Amino acid sequence: QVGAAILHITRHLDVQGMRLVDLATAAGMSKQAMGTLVTQCEAWGLVQRTPHPHDARARHIRFTDTGLAWLDLDKADASTNVLSSEVMREFARVLDALDAAPPKALVIASAKPAGFIAGADIEEFSRLDSVLAARMLVERGWLLFNRLAAVRYPTLALIRGHCMGGGLELALACRHR
Repeated sequence: QVGAAILHITRHLDVQGMRLVDLATAAGMSKQAMGTLVTQCEAWGLVQRTPHPHDARARHIRFTDTGLAWLDLDKADASTNVLSSEVMREFARVLDALDAAPPKALVIASAKPAGFIAGADIEEFSRLDSVLAARMLVERGWLLFNRLAAVRYPTLALIRGHCMGGGLELALACRHR
């Protein structure tokens, strides 16, 4: 139930917020059903309702400052996100920080104009010098994705565009896609 509410709201709510009726329309739901989801998310501290600045009868829904943790993947100096060793180390550090201060939920998205994650950095494969090194590279991904799958808070992969290989594994480690 938590996941459904988070999924419908994070997928459709603009970052700057929007009217409840517009949020319901964007999600293809009735205003009443969306109102129920917003009430649930409001109780968890994920969103808040405020009077709409231009329509006294409407409510403006926006994310709270402390509810969701957003992780925007953006591989430096690359047009496509790939799971390089550097990206995986940084992802592990993010999970460390979230373990210390768990969010209400984690949303993982791409900051690239198109695509989620293409997969592993295949350039790194060419530098592997042994079977053991290859096994360690693959195992690092398994351990990190298993760690993501085991977190106590809900996780959501916002996939837009391609999502292959390790990117798909990361998305599958999230509770919602």
